[in-house]
Amino acid sequence: VPLLLLTASLLLAAQDRVRSALAQRRGGHAHPRILPFGAAIAAVYGGYFGAGLGVVLLATLGMLLDESLPRLNALKQVVSVAANVAAAAFFVGSRLAGSGSAGAGHIHWPVTVAMAAGGLAGGFVGGRLASRTNPAALRRLMVALGLVLSLVYFLK
Repeated sequence: VPLLLLTASLLLAAQDRVRSALAQRRGGHAHPRILPFGAAIAAVYGGYFGAGLGVVLLATLGMLLDESLPRLNALKQVVSVAANVAAAAFFVGSRLAGSGSAGAGHIHWPVTVAMAAGGLAGGFVGGRLASRTNPAALRRLMVALGLVLSLVYFLK
């Protein structure tokens, strides 16, 4: 996980150069065919281990799409919600069915509901703030957060 976060942070920092190099290899076009594959890998990672999903998705989407950072951030929010809803449905479903280690343990519903409400509110407020933020400043903030998160996980 720390290596993935570090790689995603560095790719996010070099996103414009990487995207230009990839587009040059394809004659100036984006990579729509491999976008679902890249987003799916990031979403599976996020559903299993949510920390740093935003950095991973922004790096992946930014390399494959020629869009502004606020638009990429909005797409990242949609993919993040979808990944988290799918993961939650899997974990709750397996717990209710009583099968598999994924559902082992007790679900503390008040905490679950509070976390879901906080995640939705944070996503909404974060999306609003990101659309009003300077893209270069937003990129620097996301890279810095990704590097700090990578360091925290490397030290654990």
